[in-house]
Amino acid sequence: MGAYLAGFSLGFSLILAIGSQNAFLLKQGLKKQNVFLISLVCAVSDAVLIIMGVAGFGAIVAKFPPIETFARYGGALFLALYALFSFWSAFTTNHALETNGKPSSLALKAVLTTLAFTWLPFLASPEHNTALGFPGELVPDWKEKALAKMKDLAEKNRAFQVYLDICVKCGACTDKCHYFLGTADPKNMPVARQDLLRSVYRRYFTFAGKYFPWLVGARDLTEEVLHEWY
Repeated sequence: MGAYLAGFSLGFSLILAIGSQNAFLLKQGLKKQNVFLISLVCAVSDAVLIIMGVAGFGAIVAKFPPIETFARYGGALFLALYALFSFWSAFTTNHALETNGKPSSLALKAVLTTLAFTWLPFLASPEHNTALGFPGELVPDWKEKALAKMKDLAEKNRAFQVYLDICVKCGACTDKCHYFLGTADPKNMPVARQDLLRSVYRRYFTFAGKYFPWLVGARDLTEEVLHEWY
């Protein structure tokens, strides 16, 4: 029961925050305007983003840097203009929940706005695939220290341990899990490194990983693994 509650709390915390996409959807819901269409766009987009995260879309972005550059500055410009117009509208427009304009034009505008809120932040994210560079020479007992740190983190952060045990590699929480490592830097935790971390965790901290590592994809912590990480 404790593991279930910890997992539920972790998952709930990842979706609790109201972002720009959710705020726009709530606004349209209050106005009862194109709610189903916008919800459908959000659901399909989120499903596609998760699939792309699992499939390694970061490798494509790494090969074509202009995609990230365009999305970063385009997204910043879009959000800035949206905020400016919303601020101006707050003082100059009647905000009664009424529809204005033709249904077809309102639907197209709503869909385009939803797509911008959903896709621009993803494409502009810097955490897709960033090489860190190998740190250099290792101290003699580096392996013992690394495993001790992982054990300490798992014991002190129940949510972190649950994440390592049940994560399905959907890629949805790549902007959250790096805090458990104490780096506060999203570049240090793309999906590929999460998978690598889990494989090492399974090898040393799970029953199946200790005795049947080949069965669960567990890996020994070696210098080769470190090179893959960095």
